[in-house]
Amino acid sequence: VQKLTGYLNYDIGHAGIMRDSVVIIEAQSKGLEERSLLQKNVDVGYIVYRATNLNLAEGAATAAKLLYDIHMQHKSISYNNRGLFPSVFFRPKKPKTADEMEMIYQKIIHGHNSPMFCSQFVVYSYQWAATQMEIRNQKIFNIDDKRANPARLAEILQGNPQFSEIGYMIANE
Repeated sequence: VQKLTGYLNYDIGHAGIMRDSVVIIEAQSKGLEERSLLQKNVDVGYIVYRATNLNLAEGAATAAKLLYDIHMQHKSISYNNRGLFPSVFFRPKKPKTADEMEMIYQKIIHGHNSPMFCSQFVVYSYQWAATQMEIRNQKIFNIDDKRANPARLAEILQGNPQFSEIGYMIANE
C-alpha cells in the first residue's frame, strides 16, 4: 500500500525503539512488546537511527520502557490497526502540543486504552521525551504521531539533522 501511495521507502514496514544494543520495544498485534533481537525477529532486517542528542536518545528509550512497563500492568496500549490507514493516505498534521501528549500519557498510566501502531509509538516516545526535556517536539519530528507510518518515518529520519543513520542489522546474521 505504501508503494501505491508514492512513498520512497515503501518497503519499510515496521519501526521500534532500541532499549539497548539488542532489545527492541515495538508495537505489535498484542500491543507493546519487548524482544531480544538475538532470539526473535532474527529474520528481519533493520535500518538503525540514533538521535544526535544522546540525552534525547536515552530519554526516548526510557520513555519506551516506561510505556512498555505500564502496558504490561494495564494493557493500555493496544495495536492501532485502524490508525495505520489514515497515516498512509492522509496528509501529515502538525505535532501534538506538550499538553496533548501529557494527556495521552495520563490516559495510559491510568489504564485507559491508547492504541498505537509501530511508527506512531516511536514518534510519540521521542516527542514525549523531548517535551519532558523542554525541547519542542516539532524540532524532533514535525508530524502528528498518528500520521507517521513506517515509510514516512523513514523519509523523515533520512533528512532529519536530529538523527543519524548508524548502521544496519542484517536479517539472519
